Amino acid sequence: MAPASPMRPDFVAAARKAVTAAWGPVPIIPSQASGASDSMWYRAVGVPSYGASASMMKDSDEFAHGLNERISLINIRPGLTYYLSMYKDLASK
Repeated sequence: MAPASPMRPDFVAAARKAVTAAWGPVPIIPSQASGASDSMWYRAVGVPSYGASASMMKDSDEFAHGLNERISLINIRPGLTYYLSMYKDLASK
């Protein structure tokens, strides 16, 4: 198993800026997903890897990877704002 990626200040700052642009001043709380991702392979060779989502939803509305997978339309515009901000900030590093 690969070690966790460090909380890099440039990533945290880009995420905070993107979340604020998309959703306003809401708390940002790091979490760990129980599922596997390709990040484990990158971390195993020393490449820090992060997952960052622009979606806001109640736990009861979470249908990821199920037969009924979907996301609310209210997430589309903030999601575009979020990802454009993240890509712009992190690509300039």
